[in-house]
Amino acid sequence: MTDRPTSPALFASPLIGAGVVALCLVLIVVLAIQVPTLGAGQTVLDFDAFYIAGQMGREGQIVAAYDKVAMLGRQSALAGQEIWMPWTYPPQFDLVSMALTFLPRGLSYLLFTAGTFATYLLVLRRIAGPSLNDALFLGLPAFLITAAVGQNGFLTGTLMGLFALGWLGHRSRAGVALGLMVIKPHLALGSGILAVVSGRWRLVAVTFAVIGLTSALATAILGPAVWRAFLDGTATAADGLKLGYYPLYRMTSLYAMLATFGVNASLALAMQAGAALISVGSIIAASRMGWPAGRVLGVTLIASMGISPYNYDYDMPILILGLGLLLPELSDRLGLWGRRGLFAFTWLCCGWGQYAALTSGQHLASQKGIDTAISLGSLGHIALLVLVWRALLTRPAVASAPVAA
Repeated sequence: MTDRPTSPALFASPLIGAGVVALCLVLIVVLAIQVPTLGAGQTVLDFDAFYIAGQMGREGQIVAAYDKVAMLGRQSALAGQEIWMPWTYPPQFDLVSMALTFLPRGLSYLLFTAGTFATYLLVLRRIAGPSLNDALFLGLPAFLITAAVGQNGFLTGTLMGLFALGWLGHRSRAGVALGLMVIKPHLALGSGILAVVSGRWRLVAVTFAVIGLTSALATAILGPAVWRAFLDGTATAADGLKLGYYPLYRMTSLYAMLATFGVNASLALAMQAGAALISVGSIIAASRMGWPAGRVLGVTLIASMGISPYNYDYDMPILILGLGLLLPELSDRLGLWGRRGLFAFTWLCCGWGQYAALTSGQHLASQKGIDTAISLGSLGHIALLVLVWRALLTRPAVASAPVAA
């Protein structure tokens, strides 16, 4: 990796960083014990959707997993109430889900969530360097929700972290990690755009080669019919998003925020498209500033979270990677209020959904008409991106001293 400035911690002591890791690991272990089998206690989490899809794949019914009636029927039967988690993942992730079912549900959740958390921590440590504890502190809300529901945010964070390390080392094999992000391609769009505008054509070629090879593998194992089913599943998801069946309060996109304030879905999508263009423009502008590679990539990883309308709080470990790259520079450029803003905006982006769920007077289920909480995660993301740009365009202080936050 290229040399980057080292500066005093913005917020966190080593004890706080260790506490974040310990808290997440304890949560993972407790949930693995509480839900040892599928549907135990009528609990159905995001991980259980992975597990159910994996079971259907091993039963030779992976096409049915993309069918709303079949998939939601299994989920709702386990939960004892209506559940809305339609299966929309690309076939490559079907293979991951099938692998999860070779172990009992509780053990599978434990190994998947703790294992991907461990790999994410390893790459975050290399990326953030001396700012690791600050990065862990800022990412706490995103880490907690990812662990609590067993989502794949640590997996995608690991892949994007490996891409970042390869990018900074000018290695074309960074395209392997970027290609594996086919499991959640909307989260990697910004980095792909950066590779193209930077002329990293060998990396781009490796990315598409990995996508092609994994697609061929999925087709060979699951059959060609899975692709049509996948497209039908994404159409179902798009309709559900417009109709408000998803828990929008946990989403971090401008679309979600506008929709929860009553803006018409078509207008909200149009404004989301505008936000996506601004995010892409931010990435291109950073690549043209003559900045060090780490700074450009940090801006890219943060701005990328504003492209898709379908971003959740558990996807934000990628944003924390971007902050990890930038924190050494930001500490020399942010005053007291800037540091407070960095903390507030990051936690608003990563943690609003949890706050809304904990403080709501009613159950916030992902069903039409029940999800009534507003979404403010996008507000945090927009403010954070503006703060980062403003700080990076400011000359660092000649002498840096720790400022209490």
